[in-house]
Amino acid sequence: MSGSEITSSSAPVGDLRDGKGNEFIKVQNEDELRLAQMGHKQELDRHFSLWSLIGLAANCTISWTGLGLGLMTAINAGGPGALIYGFILVFILQSFVGASLAEFVSAYPTEGGMYHWIAAIAPKRYNSLLSFATGWCTVFGWIFTTASTNLIYATTAMALIALYHDGLVVQPWMTFVAYQILNILTAGVVMFGNRFIPAINKFSLVYLQLAWFITMVVVAAKAPLHNDSKFVFRTWINETGWDNNVICFITGLVNPMYSLGGLDGISHITEEMPNPGRNAPLGLAITLSIAFVTGLSYLLSLMFSVQNYGSLADTHTGLPLAELFWQATSTRGGAFGLVFMVWIALGPCVIGSQLSTGRVFWAFARDEGLPLSNIWARVNPKLGSPFNAQLCVTVITGLLGCIYLGSTTAFNSMMSSAVTINNLAYVVPILTNVILFRRTMRRGPFFMGQTVGMTVNIISVAWLVFAIVFFSFPYQMPVTVSNMNYTCVVVGGFLTIELIWWLIAGKSRTQADGLPPFKAITIPNVKRLSKGWDLKCWESDIHLALRNRNLSAVISHHLPQPTHDHISYDNWLKWSQLVNKWLIHNLDGGFAILLESIRPYLDLADETYLAIRDLRFPDKEDIVSEFIKLWSMRRHHFHSIAAYVGAWRAQYAATKVMLHEIKGEMPELCSYINYQIGDPRATSGKMTYDEFDGIVNGILRTFF
Repeated sequence: MSGSEITSSSAPVGDLRDGKGNEFIKVQNEDELRLAQMGHKQELDRHFSLWSLIGLAANCTISWTGLGLGLMTAINAGGPGALIYGFILVFILQSFVGASLAEFVSAYPTEGGMYHWIAAIAPKRYNSLLSFATGWCTVFGWIFTTASTNLIYATTAMALIALYHDGLVVQPWMTFVAYQILNILTAGVVMFGNRFIPAINKFSLVYLQLAWFITMVVVAAKAPLHNDSKFVFRTWINETGWDNNVICFITGLVNPMYSLGGLDGISHITEEMPNPGRNAPLGLAITLSIAFVTGLSYLLSLMFSVQNYGSLADTHTGLPLAELFWQATSTRGGAFGLVFMVWIALGPCVIGSQLSTGRVFWAFARDEGLPLSNIWARVNPKLGSPFNAQLCVTVITGLLGCIYLGSTTAFNSMMSSAVTINNLAYVVPILTNVILFRRTMRRGPFFMGQTVGMTVNIISVAWLVFAIVFFSFPYQMPVTVSNMNYTCVVVGGFLTIELIWWLIAGKSRTQADGLPPFKAITIPNVKRLSKGWDLKCWESDIHLALRNRNLSAVISHHLPQPTHDHISYDNWLKWSQLVNKWLIHNLDGGFAILLESIRPYLDLADETYLAIRDLRFPDKEDIVSEFIKLWSMRRHHFHSIAAYVGAWRAQYAATKVMLHEIKGEMPELCSYINYQIGDPRATSGKMTYDEFDGIVNGILRTFF
């Protein structure tokens, strides 16, 4: 990452550096500032609107399309009733997971997603390892998701051909060829058509609902006979070989879990949307709501309209949904048309999966968590996308497809492997949040609070752990080489590779978790630099920067066209030399401002306030420490303090305070900071107007 300065028109908190030897990060708005607070420079265009975002999220969850196309894994594991009840159950439990993820993405909106979240909240001792492991799970969970989604896409294409050519028996090599062609085409759209993806997402959002309605109505209207409610809701079919019906039912939950998976997909484009702290959780909530309505109604239409349920698994097309459409419409053309509509709907889903996978791969490479990270972390300036990372994802996805030639059973385990690895990535930050009693969780625009948040997080963890364990169970008994669930093998192999890379390179990479050493310039952090301040109680924007061990951004909106440089820790040392004449002698004015900012909830009498304000420098150190302790406890006065600070900022923004108006009072506060972190032996020097302007306005935004 590179950059030269930081400028902004709005947004909070102190001083941030990219952690890779560069002094400045440039920001132009509050969204870029939030990204800068987490140690990264804005490199991608924010061209995803809310509706485009919802379209992408709907593509990643694939809802009703996934339910229909994934019937093969569930039709014999409980029957029609189990399909419907299983979908409802999974939706409820996934909603808890979605709420937990929404809270994280609202607080930490970066394309890295879960591995950035765990980096923000985990104890320093375990930070690197947890972030590294979560990053690998996130990356390869999405790679397996893309591979399995692309396989469904290819299988559907071959089903269309089989419907057109009635005598054709689909062979594995045919599906493999279709898989590779579609992998290249969808990846090409992402690599070369980045500017068209928002439009594709909007089209997909509309088309998904249109195709859902048409297929649901046509199937229900054209079916020769309709099943009764007893068949749909009370029929139990167990052809899995499991004597325990509960385990039989659980193995069938893979299909709805897969169709409602990919909840984090929305988090991996947060650097390409405006106001991600608000829009990402909102988009996730709307997506889940749409998925439930369309998925449940679609399943009901299919189950009431199926004519011969037992023949779905033996269709020559290789796709149970195609057989069901054929039964319902009684014509090959009708079945072809409905499958074709589903196939068109699935295209943007695969593109969305490719996009999310490429973005999280790029984000993790940007934090040096992958081999050859410097190559994959590059953004192509002409295409406006991480071309190298997307190309690597395409190659890996293509190589995974080669497994299909050797064993269709092993490759089909990619679906449950994708679910399991993604669940591992989800459970790490949520479980850590529970263990730490949410103390280190930052408040984003969407925040559930302590009681509700803890309850939701605990339910999420219980469900994810349950799914990780039981979705590795064999789908059929007795277990043979041909019917084994290879999820445990795939996941075990992946974890082994991850461990090897950690031992080889992970420990030595200071940026593997994206966390450079922090030197944020705030009053509490100033004290911490000299006395080891405990920061665990922090819950504000400054808390985000400190817990991330990044620098928080120093910006200002007081001038009409702000041009203030980002002030890194190294620069503060330089400024301390330039302002040596303020170093010891001029604390009083800065102290008065500090006292004034904290006065509203100190309940000081006027005489006491004036007496403290008039104290000379040597007597004020202890009082400063006491004020800082009170400031650190501001979580108990959060609303009143937030209102006070907001009013303070609004007053200065409204009156357009110019430099000469604050010049008389801010140098002293600047000197206090330089006194705490500067070199007392520093030599004097002259400061330019712009340099002084940057410091003054940086201080204003840091403290007020």
